[in-house]
Amino acid sequence: MDTKDKLTVLSFDEMYLCHQIDFDKTKEQVIGPHKTVQVVMARGLVSSWKQPVFYNYDTPMTPEILNDIICNLHDIGFNVISIVNDMGPTNQRLWKNLNVSHNTPNFNHPITGNRIHVFADVPHLLKLCRNNFIDNGFILQHSTNKIFIGLNTKLYRSNAPKSKACSTTFFKICSYCNFICW
Repeated sequence: MDTKDKLTVLSFDEMYLCHQIDFDKTKEQVIGPHKTVQVVMARGLVSSWKQPVFYNYDTPMTPEILNDIICNLHDIGFNVISIVNDMGPTNQRLWKNLNVSHNTPNFNHPITGNRIHVFADVPHLLKLCRNNFIDNGFILQHSTNKIFIGLNTKLYRSNAPKSKACSTTFFKICSYCNFICW
């Protein structure tokens, strides 16, 4: 593999498991019950490869585990340049421990000192936006008017009289997204 093919992105997630006990016949041991499994996947940034590099039961991601994975990948020639994860409570704690924020969305590589960029998982962000929209709707600021768009709610302008209808533009947006507007 070329150096650029070894540019690596780590993605990780904690997945919930069913609380069952299993028996491993080859090792002759009982496995479980476990509540969660932490899985870390290494992926190529510019080339199409992926490889699971870590899993452990009932273990939240910590800076020590993450740095250990990054160091092990560095030792075999893979340069981790970013991480991706959801914004669950354990990952928010990890970001805080790594001093990652919206102002500094990165932390230093434990060996090279280069920046490792931190990204929130886009599908998870979209799911959070959807859930927030369903629960609360959105309020958009348009010049001096506040516009509220919600699911199964009315679309209105705060400065307009109640009898005044919504503008055609917003009706198009509403009908396109299958919102119900009165």
